[in-house]
Amino acid sequence: MTNYKKREDILKKMIESIVVPKYPQIEDITVSSFFFRAMRCYEVLIVIDSTDYPIEKKISDEINTLFKMASLDEKEINGRDYVDVHFA
Repeated sequence: MTNYKKREDILKKMIESIVVPKYPQIEDITVSSFFFRAMRCYEVLIVIDSTDYPIEKKISDEINTLFKMASLDEKEINGRDYVDVHFA
């Protein structure tokens, strides 16, 4: 059985060490995961002090890239896991 909490922690540490230093607007990050239609969804909620869409898009793209680079999508299980980034 896969330890999803450990995977959430890995993703959060990667975001905190790579993405957060680039964007001082980020105030807080929450990472959680759940099953949705036979897929594992890693949900990233970012509290940001900005409503600038281009910045949010860059942050979202970087997080998606980190997710793929970290191989957290578990291709050996179902190959369809994904990350969903939300801003508040």
